[in-house]
Amino acid sequence: MDLIASLQELIDLGVGFVSLTEALDLRTSLGRAMAGMLAVFAAFERDILRERVRAGLAHAKRNGKKLADPQLRHRTLRRSENCIAIASANLRSHAAFRSGVPQFVEFYRQQRRGRSNSV
Repeated sequence: MDLIASLQELIDLGVGFVSLTEALDLRTSLGRAMAGMLAVFAAFERDILRERVRAGLAHAKRNGKKLADPQLRHRTLRRSENCIAIASANLRSHAAFRSGVPQFVEFYRQQRRGRSNSV
């Protein structure tokens, strides 16, 4: 019922609302009644839609459908792998620093290992 509260606030401020496309004049009691009915029907439609969506999801779940987007799972997995790789690199860098091995030496060692594995 946000519409009703908003319209009441406009009325309290002395603002008259006239809709030109719906031929609705909220300065009159008939116009306010129509706005109230529109608000009730909008809330009813929203509730019916919510119930239908929930019923559809429950039906799909009962029939063994997976309700997640497969692309979303793939993107989430890829992000997780990237985070793990970054954390692993940071851990190696931190370990090299704590052991007194400069980072560029550790980087050079990693590069050599990579090259010897690929040859």
